[in-house]
Amino acid sequence: MMKRIESREEGIPTTTTRPGESNGNDDPDCICCSICMEPWSSVGNHQVSCLPCGHLFGLSCIKRWIQQSRRNNSKCPKCNRKCALKDIIRLYVSGLAVANYDEELEKRLLTLEAAMEKTNRDLQRKAEEQNSIIEANIEANGRWMEAQNRTLKQMKHDLQRTIEEQNSKIEAISRKLEVNDRRIGQLMEALKANDSRIRQLTEEIERQNEQIRNLKELANHMHPAPQHP
Repeated sequence: MMKRIESREEGIPTTTTRPGESNGNDDPDCICCSICMEPWSSVGNHQVSCLPCGHLFGLSCIKRWIQQSRRNNSKCPKCNRKCALKDIIRLYVSGLAVANYDEELEKRLLTLEAAMEKTNRDLQRKAEEQNSIIEANIEANGRWMEAQNRTLKQMKHDLQRTIEEQNSKIEAISRKLEVNDRRIGQLMEALKANDSRIRQLTEEIERQNEQIRNLKELANHMHPAPQHP
């Protein structure tokens, strides 16, 4: 299918476009203004127009583009070639080429579906690999935890046995201390009794000494010692 663009402006060459061939825009099959991305029209405000560089735009869009640019500094939106309002050329066409995208879209869809299937397979394979790694790690961690639990149980058992042995020793020492405390108490009582007995004996000795002194004094009075001339 082919449409011929007929120009009524003098000096503008006619061009022929087919789907897949370049018409001066980036997309060979594009029939839209590259400024507003809306389709061109054959007449009216959005009539298809071009600049001397050959790039196509809607009339109102390219006018507004140039008017909003700085004075004497307007450029083509596509190639940055300098342009002005007077450079805009209206193109009069009897019809616009519309490419049939069905076959191309179907090919693209098939390509995308194949890519998606491949991506899904890759993701599924990676997920399975990750699951295998995770399961292996879980199993290894489980074995490690079981070994740690056995070690902890053995340590707990040994610690309990040590504590029981220490408690038995402490109880034995406590019993010995109790016996010693009783013995010490008995000895203290005996010492107290001895102290009391010693005090009694001391007092008795002092009384006897006092009696002896009294008897000596009495004897001296009764038998005075002879006096020598």
